[in-house]
Amino acid sequence: MFERFSSTARQVVVNAQEQARGLGHSYIGTEHELLGLLSDTDSTACQVLNASGVTLDGARERVLGIVGRHDPEYRASGRIPFTARAKAVLESAMREALRLGHQTITPEHLLLGLTSESEGVAIEILVDCGTSTAAIRERLLPMLPDRDPVIAPARDRAARTAAAARPAPAAVSFSVSPDRSLQSFLMFAAGRALSEGRDQFGMMDLLDVLVDEPEARGALAELGIEQEMVRAAIRRARRSEGPPEAQ
Repeated sequence: MFERFSSTARQVVVNAQEQARGLGHSYIGTEHELLGLLSDTDSTACQVLNASGVTLDGARERVLGIVGRHDPEYRASGRIPFTARAKAVLESAMREALRLGHQTITPEHLLLGLTSESEGVAIEILVDCGTSTAAIRERLLPMLPDRDPVIAPARDRAARTAAAARPAPAAVSFSVSPDRSLQSFLMFAAGRALSEGRDQFGMMDLLDVLVDEPEARGALAELGIEQEMVRAAIRRARRSEGPPEAQ
């Protein structure tokens, strides 16, 4: 999913993680996504929220009033999971982008995803600030660009022309898609990469997430492989890769 996020949308996710850490929360909820959007003051999404009476300071104060703060000395360490509703916002953002014909997910699509929810802490904050999801969408949608043009290389156009001339294959009667647990693994791995300043994640990230799961640990233990052995192997593999190339 995150490979289609623009750099500014990725930063919103990072902002949400930092807001959760700053509040001592061990999860990322819709309220943190809202604070992440409000942290990017240059985005159209933030400007629409501000124009609707929703500000970063005001929203953060309301989060504290609704959810509270953990011990000031507490800091969430390691992976901070998304709540089910926060994951749904990210999925809705992708659907909003596809519906509008946009190839890249931006903060504005994240805001549309957030306003597609009917309840949650973020929605409670919007209502408390005197606005509504419908009002925000009505203000935001006219400000979005038209559909992205699809410009294919000449070789791709030629390939499609050749493919169109061939007989159509028989219809496939089944489809395969990842289940919700695998989707969660992918999102956790992507979120960890983002929090470390990386815009890609790979097999080592997935393995790092997988060994946190009790079932996986049990299966590895039957083979005589302990969790720390896997962690050590991951650290060695990452050291051998060296520092990432400058972008």
